[in-house]
Amino acid sequence: MLFEVLVTVVMLVVSVRVWYLTTSGRCHSTRSMKGKTVIVTGGSAGIGLHTAEDLVRRGARVILACRNLEKACKVAAQLKAEASQGGEVAVRRLDTSDLNSVRTFAKEILDTEKHIHVLINNAGIVEPSEKVMTNEGLELTMATNHFGHFLLTNLLLERLKQSAPSRIVNVSSLSHTLVSSLDLNSLNFEKEVYRQRVPYNRSKLCNVLFSLELARRLEGSGVTANSLHPGVVKTDILIPYHTMFGRILKLVFILWAKDRELGAQTNIYLAVSEEVEGVSGRYFTDCKEVKTSKLARDKDLAKRLWEVSEKAVKLTPGENVCLGADEDEASGWDGLAAAGTANGSTSVLLPADDSAVQAAAGSTSRVPVYPEQHAETLYLMDEGELQHRQKRRKLELTLLEEKIKAQRAITLAMRLIAQVCEKIME
Repeated sequence: MLFEVLVTVVMLVVSVRVWYLTTSGRCHSTRSMKGKTVIVTGGSAGIGLHTAEDLVRRGARVILACRNLEKACKVAAQLKAEASQGGEVAVRRLDTSDLNSVRTFAKEILDTEKHIHVLINNAGIVEPSEKVMTNEGLELTMATNHFGHFLLTNLLLERLKQSAPSRIVNVSSLSHTLVSSLDLNSLNFEKEVYRQRVPYNRSKLCNVLFSLELARRLEGSGVTANSLHPGVVKTDILIPYHTMFGRILKLVFILWAKDRELGAQTNIYLAVSEEVEGVSGRYFTDCKEVKTSKLARDKDLAKRLWEVSEKAVKLTPGENVCLGADEDEASGWDGLAAAGTANGSTSVLLPADDSAVQAAAGSTSRVPVYPEQHAETLYLMDEGELQHRQKRRKLELTLLEEKIKAQRAITLAMRLIAQVCEKIME
């Protein structure tokens, strides 16, 4: 009986692994990143490491922002040895749970880097078994996963704007969908009992909401902000291996989950792909845009989270360069022109008049499509082709939603199987 159960479990896990890995998205862009500067937080391990490897191979200057300098330096040496396209690697110390470390890191970057083309907020932890507070009075998981990256992004925004077109990539998780409500007055468990999994799920929801509000505030700046779910990835931070349940899950992850190369694909896609030029405020998985939870689409909640986060990290007026559209007198293309003048730019690209474009094309049945805010080329697309692309996109989104539902069902099944195995082994 036991043998039959184990064989069934193994067959199921292997079948799921084959299906999951063969249907996982991959970044197919061959775009060179030569001359581009990219910051990857948590870039010395896991999907952050493979993201850095890929970008270095594309010729980028990659800055590994990590807590463990010794480990990061060893990784950097290896990346430099393998670089074939003239990519560069630098290492800077950054602990996103420590706001002083974030401010020190940002100052060093602004003092040494003339450009930042991509910021990948990748570092993260799963909550400890007991509540831990930082010196700034923030819960450790929320500080590491949300507040630290919120502050870092704000401190580097001006340089990102000056380097436009540029991108901000926030690594979230499907677990954000497990949060049914968000009390902004108790982000650090001031008014509730601390429970495991809650801080991590909450921080991942905050990542998505942060991206949503950031995209709104950056409209017309040439800087985009998107969030993502990397998939189920083999990583030590996710599993408490010291328990029997954890050991069983570790085995399941070894047989089933993505490796770091597959897990990094959406990171890379959002950092380099031409397909997401000018796309902002969206959520992706497997290199495709998908829907977030209803709570993660709440624009008012996103705005209020931003305001609460500003107070939590004690963002000063001099550090807060990202005013919302309703807080800035300049908006739209006028705002872009004003920003360009302030940054010393001598010219600003404006969109062509639609009627003039249609007249030049000799037909009013063609639709102007702007690939990005600062695009130098205006593409024309037949209405039929546009409708075809829209239908295809809708189908892709439907398929991805079904895949996510299947992944949730499989995760639940794996948990049940692990519980059964644990009972049998007892």
